[in-house]
Amino acid sequence: MKKSFIRTFSIRIIAAVLLHFLVKLFDRSFHGNMFDFGYRGIVFLLFCIGFVLIIWYLADLIYRFSLKYIPSEHRFIKHISVLIIEYLLFGIFVSIAFISLYALLDFSIFHFWHYERVGQLIDFDANIGIYLAYCFVLAFNTQFYLLNHWKKIELQNQQLKEENIRSRFEVLKSQIEPHFFFNSLSVLSQLVYNDADQAAKYIDRLSKLYRHILIQKNDTLVSISQELQILDAYIFLITVRFGTSISFTITLDDTICRDGFIPHNTLQILAENTIKHNKLSIEHPLHVFINTENGYLMFKNDRQPRLHIEPGNGIGLENIKNRYSLISDKKVMIENNGIFFTVYIPILNSVDNERTRV
Repeated sequence: MKKSFIRTFSIRIIAAVLLHFLVKLFDRSFHGNMFDFGYRGIVFLLFCIGFVLIIWYLADLIYRFSLKYIPSEHRFIKHISVLIIEYLLFGIFVSIAFISLYALLDFSIFHFWHYERVGQLIDFDANIGIYLAYCFVLAFNTQFYLLNHWKKIELQNQQLKEENIRSRFEVLKSQIEPHFFFNSLSVLSQLVYNDADQAAKYIDRLSKLYRHILIQKNDTLVSISQELQILDAYIFLITVRFGTSISFTITLDDTICRDGFIPHNTLQILAENTIKHNKLSIEHPLHVFINTENGYLMFKNDRQPRLHIEPGNGIGLENIKNRYSLISDKKVMIENNGIFFTVYIPILNSVDNERTRV
């Protein structure tokens, strides 16, 4: 705050000094000598500085008054129009006050009168000159005002956009846990009647899986290594149900796993989506391959389409696509060549992770 005040005060003094040079250039009493720093020249410089500081303070009061009664955030065009009219009218007062006070200053201190008649305080030519100089400063200052206003609006829009993205992302994340929870209960209900020991192991692994999910619940992005921990627990759960009818082959570099980031629960959703749309049997097991290619995490599986797809809530691939659209310009790509169904997930970095942290 103190630095800002000093900077503003310094700019206004510099403006006053420039005005003093400009007036000296056209004032015949100084004989066009801008660098006249005799006694009268110094008094005139101090007068200009004092006058500019007072006038600028009054201009600030006009701005605050206008801002209070016509909020610029909601009616900017009206606000700036009224403000310009106010400042143009204020400029008439400024020019008359400057010329009149300047004449009285010279007469009272130096017994020098500017105009033809003693007591004459208004000179048309001098007032026009001062008013034009005032309008020039006003136009210059208005540009900065408009620029600052647009920056403020842009910042507000960006903040609103980020808040909207964050809230939409939370809605998408909230779809994941219930979907997985109901699927897990469905499997567990079958195990309880068929194999109590396996059901106990299933419950234990399910609780560990949910612990991972809850720990990462507030994270927009997680490292690939963290995602693999969730996937590993999920693979155990589905292996309990399907046995050797499904297999996972994961070939990922340790550096990618450590430094790469993807949205929370992406791999689990892809695995669920694969099981939902494909037939699984011991004679024709479903093979899933996970590796990397050109900055993408590649999730590929055999195409063994089901004749009848189990009903779902439709959050699979669309959920992943929507979450990526909110946090990155990179797109999720899908390839279906009839033999393999492949989903390419963009691998994000630590910078993306920091930017998306809530």
